[in-house]
Amino acid sequence: MYSSKELELLELLEEKGYLETKMLADLLALDEETIESMLEKFKQDGILLGFRAMVNWQKSIVTMSLPSLTLKSLRNEDADLTTW
Repeated sequence: MYSSKELELLELLEEKGYLETKMLADLLALDEETIESMLEKFKQDGILLGFRAMVNWQKSIVTMSLPSLTLKSLRNEDADLTTW
């Protein structure tokens, strides 16, 4: 069973994604060492599996630099990328 602060931390991570340890500590009124300990516990318990990037492809340099190149062609191993 997890404490209320641990559950709050999990909720923050789920809602906001990755935040700096200091920011998490400030938001939960805990010290950074406690946050780091909680994160390590979550990892060891298989609760926290990692962090994922969410990319806005419309604003990415790929889209700005290569407007005719689609995401589908980027993922296609057979795509001819020599025209870059």
